[in-house]
Amino acid sequence: PDITPDELLALYHERWGLETQYDVVKSVLHLEDFSSTSFQGVMQDLYAAMLLANFLALALYDVREELEEYNATKERKHLYAINITQAVSSLRLRLIALVICEDTKEMQNIMDDLRKALLKHKVPIRNNRTSTTSNRKRKHPHLKHPSNAKTII
Repeated sequence: PDITPDELLALYHERWGLETQYDVVKSVLHLEDFSSTSFQGVMQDLYAAMLLANFLALALYDVREELEEYNATKERKHLYAINITQAVSSLRLRLIALVICEDTKEMQNIMDDLRKALLKHKVPIRNNRTSTTSNRKRKHPHLKHPSNAKTII
């Protein structure tokens, strides 16, 4: 079957959400940096990263409406989005408490605290930037490749 360039572009656009999620899992959650060499250790790291990614998706979905309201409240130069790296950090601090929590009210308090933390870390979406990561000077060029040590949840 023949496919036109416009159809291919539309298909690629549909896939973009998955591509960005793969980037988050690989770059922010460091999925490929395993803390163990055993099968069970690697699987544990994989499950922990996927659990964190799923909780992150739920937390970001939870603040989506509030962020849309923030973007619509007044005329802004840029739209704002949640900083994913900061969101992962905020979630990591609360994940174990969320998982072991049995009290619904306490769980709601943790989620409210997380929602506030996520909305605190908004970043502007800057389109058509002239400076990219590749042409900026690195702060520490010797750290081009970080160590393979994985942070534990």
